[in-house]
Amino acid sequence: MSEKLDFGLLASFTFPLTEVQSFKDFEEIVTNAEEIGFDAAFFNDHFVPFPSPQPTNIFDCWTLMSALAAITYKIKLGTMVSAIGYRHPSVLAKIGTTIDHVSNGRLIFGIGAGWYIDEYFMHGIDYPKAGKRIEQLKEAVEYIKNLWTQDVASYVGKHYKLEDAIHEPKPVQKPFPPIWIGGSGEKKTLKVVAQHADASNFGGTTENVKRLNDILDGYCVENGRKPGEILRTSGLLIHVAKTEERAIKKAKAYKNKHPRKEVKTKSWKTYVQDRLIGTPEQCVQKLYEYIDAGMQYTILIVPDMHDSSILRLIGEEIINKI
Repeated sequence: MSEKLDFGLLASFTFPLTEVQSFKDFEEIVTNAEEIGFDAAFFNDHFVPFPSPQPTNIFDCWTLMSALAAITYKIKLGTMVSAIGYRHPSVLAKIGTTIDHVSNGRLIFGIGAGWYIDEYFMHGIDYPKAGKRIEQLKEAVEYIKNLWTQDVASYVGKHYKLEDAIHEPKPVQKPFPPIWIGGSGEKKTLKVVAQHADASNFGGTTENVKRLNDILDGYCVENGRKPGEILRTSGLLIHVAKTEERAIKKAKAYKNKHPRKEVKTKSWKTYVQDRLIGTPEQCVQKLYEYIDAGMQYTILIVPDMHDSSILRLIGEEIINKI
C-alpha cells in the first residue's frame, strides 16, 4: 500500500473543551488550515456538545460550511458526519448541492445513521432503534443519489419515496460529491458502506482499524465492488509539541478535564493506544502504523487548533513528512 496519507482537520469539534466559540474563530482556523496544506476541514453535525449537553456555542454545520466555502478557495469542506434523522433526504440533497456550487465542487458529503440519543430527545426528534436508523441511512443515500443523477427522480423505499421529483441544478462534482459514510457496525453499517460509500470512516486502535478494514473488504467482494474503490479514513486525536514532555503534559491535562468519566479513568497505557501523542516525529511513526492497518486518510482532532503555531507545526513536521 502507498504510504501517502491525506489530512483533514476536524474544525468543528463539539467537545466542551474546545476554545472555538465564534464564526471568526472558524474563519481563522479554516483559512490557516487551507494555507498549511490540510486537504479538508470537517464539521460535526450536532446541536449541543457531547458527551453531555451543556451551554456551549455550537453552529449548524451546513450553514457554517456554506459561509466558509465563500471565503476559501481550495480546501474541501465536509460533514463528519451528518445524521440522517435531522433532515429529510430531499432537504439534505438540496443543501449539499448548494454548497457544492458555492465551493465550486469542494463538498465532501459525510452521512451516518445518528447516535446521540440525548440530542434527539432534547429536540423532539424521533430516535428509532439502530436497525431502523441504518435502514433509513441506506435508503437516504440511494434516494439522494437518484436526485443528484436523474433528470426526473423516482424512488420507493420503506421509509422514503420520490415521485417524478426535479432537483436542479445538479451538483458540480460528477456524478455527485464523494459520499463518506461514518460508522463501524460490523453486521449492518459496514454493509451499507460497501454498497454505497466512496469513503468509510471509523477509528480506534490500529488493530481495530485493520480488523474493520478486513470486514469491509469482505462486504465489498460480496457486493461486487473492489475494496480499493472505498477510501479508508479515520479520525485521530493529536497532542503534539516540539518536545515529548510538553506533549504528554498537554495530553494528561486534556484527559483529566475530559467530560467523559470513562476517558478520565482510563489508564495512560490505554489512553495513548488510539491517539497521537508526542513530538512530530513520534506522531509520524504512529501514523505509519495506521497506514499499515489500511488507513489512507486521517481527520486530525486538535484540541488546541486555535493556536496557529500548533497547526503550523503539524503542517511543517507531519503533513509534509508523509
